[in-house]
Parts: sequence; C-alpha cells; structure tokens
Amino acid sequence: TLAGRGEPVLHGHAQDVASLAWSPDGRRLASGGLDGSIRLWDPTDGEQLASFAAPRGVLSLAWSPDGRRLASADYPGHTVSIRDPETGTALRTLAGHRSEVWVVAWNPDGRRLASADASGAIVVWDEPAGRPLLTLRGTPAPKACVCWSPDGRSLAVAGPGSVVEVRDGDTGAVRATLAGHKEFVTAIAWSPTGRRLATVGRDQTILVWDPENRSKPRALEGPRPEEFPGALAWSPDGRRLAVGRRDLAVAIWDVEAGRQETLLRGHTGSYIASVCWSPDGRRLATAERGWNGTIVIWKADGPAGDPLLVGDGQAGPTDLCWSPDGRRLATGHRDGGVKVWDAATRECLTTWRGGRGPLRHVRWSPDGRWLAVGGDEGRLSVWDTGRKEVRATLPGDGEIGRAHV
Repeated sequence: TLAGRGEPVLHGHAQDVASLAWSPDGRRLASGGLDGSIRLWDPTDGEQLASFAAPRGVLSLAWSPDGRRLASADYPGHTVSIRDPETGTALRTLAGHRSEVWVVAWNPDGRRLASADASGAIVVWDEPAGRPLLTLRGTPAPKACVCWSPDGRSLAVAGPGSVVEVRDGDTGAVRATLAGHKEFVTAIAWSPTGRRLATVGRDQTILVWDPENRSKPRALEGPRPEEFPGALAWSPDGRRLAVGRRDLAVAIWDVEAGRQETLLRGHTGSYIASVCWSPDGRRLATAERGWNGTIVIWKADGPAGDPLLVGDGQAGPTDLCWSPDGRRLATGHRDGGVKVWDAATRECLTTWRGGRGPLRHVRWSPDGRWLAVGGDEGRLSVWDTGRKEVRATLPGDGEIGRAHV
C-alpha cells in the first residue's frame, strides 16, 4: 500500500502503462504496458486477476462488444493480437500492417475490427476468420481519423489529402467520397442516427455531410484563423452540433436549419479543448486548456452559462466527463487532482489526488460506479465513487496515451 493511505497498489507492469480498457460489463479492467504484458484487474479490491505475456509492448486495447475477446496493438511491431481474456490464450494474430499499429476499434457487430497504423493505413478485419476485408489509406498519425457509423455498416475515414471516404463496412466499396476541405481532416463525428457526418479540417472549416445523398456539404462556419475549431460534438438527439473554437467561444448550431442558435462566451484561457453534452441533451460542458482553466456548464438553449470551476495556476482542468446518468461531472486537472461535481447545484462532491502530474484522461465505468484516470506519469487510478476512496493504483513511468471505458 501507499504509505499511510491504505490504498491497494497494483504492482505488475515493469515499464510504462500505455492503454486502459474497461470490460463491457464494467467488472474488469485491462491494462497494457510497454513491458510486453497485459493484465486484468478487479477494480473493487485491486486484485490482479490475470497476467498474459505479450511478445511485444501494447499500445492499445479494446474489448469485443460481448467481452469474450481482447484485441491489442502490438508494439514495436505491425500486428494485432486477439486473446481470450479468461485464459490469456492467443486466438489469432492479425498481420498486414507495414507500420506500428496505434489504435484498434471493434465494430458494434463484434465481428469486424478496424486498426490504424502510424503511416495512416487502416485495415478492417474479419476477426473470426483472421483475414483483412479492406485496407484504406488514411492520414498519418497522430491525425488519423477512423469512425464506425452507429449501425456498424459504414466506416468514415480521413483519406489522403483533404477527402473523407465513407466505405461499406461489409465490402469495402466506396459509398461516398466527400471532397470539400482544402486541407487534411482532423476530426470526424457521425450523428447519433448515422444520417449525417460532421468533419473539421485544418482549413478552418466545419462541414456537415449527408453521405447517402452525396449532396453538397453545409458549411457551418468559416472562422478566422484565431477561431480555428478545436472540439466537436453532436447533441444526443442529433439536431445540434456544438463547436469549441480557439477564440474561446462555443457555437451551437441547428444543423437542420443551418443556422447558429447560440454563441456562448465565458472562457478566458487558451482555447476550448473539450465539448461534452449531458446524456439528456439539456446541458453542455466545456473545458478550456490553459494555466487558468475554466469549466463551464451551460444550458444548451441559453445565452450564457455559470462557471462550475475556475482553475488556479497548474490546477487548470485538462479533461471532463459526464457520469452515465448525467447527474455528475468529473474533471481532471493539471496538478493531478480529480474533482466530482453535482451538475445541478455545482457543488464539489469530492476531491482526490489522481496523480503527481497533469491528468489527461478521466472516464466513468458504464455503471457509473468507478472512475479511471491517467496522466503524464503513466499511473492509472481507479476511484470508487460510492465509497469515495481509491480502490486501485497502477504505477508507471510514462504518459497515458489513451483510455477506453
């Protein structure tokens, strides 16, 4: 345990922990390290349930939707491994990439798996058969963009140059080539219904597409350079799009009408780094990146919002995440602190130390009981929000690059 604190410390990884993934039922936590191991943990008591030897390090982990398989991006190397999480048995190795694999993502059907490598190549695999279905050329990492449609039938890819390709998830056929940006695409987001696709480009434009009809995209914004959009999120009902901008404003657009409903101002820091709708779509949380960061909760249909938190010095917020029921908001901070807020009253319910350095990821478990946080120092912490105590800490030495819940 940590000195005098009574917190279970999960010892195991000999080098940096690079990836974290909750199982679909929220009962297990998988971690992948650069020491060539994958470990499964019980977040309730910090017990290590299993440790699997990987021939290489692990950059990314993803559970299949049914929780019966675990995919890992091997590092250094060009392969994806599929394992049985109950036994650690390697079921198959997917080989075909020519560069290091950075990310893996399961299709909602649980059969197809997309993997993207450092060169921008994206492979969609028939996972049970262990064979590639299609290989796409995307934008080289770290700007590679891959996004499955909500129904799992289409894959949107930021292609070479400035185009976006929508591919048939079964055949790999190009359903639509969306050409409208003048520079490479940096973000892609499907609407909840899958009927529209929003893209952000380095050319400082935001376009909304109808991939089925292939009609001319609607340009929602042509900002000045200092207003380059940095965050993008659809409302849960798919009617509105929230855009965080570098001029510290947050624009809410009525996508159907093609007009800006509201321009929210109140941030004073560096730029808008995160935009997140509450599950009921009635509120919008935004966070700015900077030494004096501010997190604001807005009424989505109102002209202004009330500051929830003003960071001071290195305590500025770096990430935020709504609880699944929309009642609480968790924030990670530059000084390693984590706060949980009552979204209605703006009261800080609890504060705890998630790390010694800046936190980069704060994620709720599907049942809203656990919070997983990670940051620059490579340590992963799991917080029991009911008992208000740290239940597990996974020490490490390097930055946490991604977290999955």
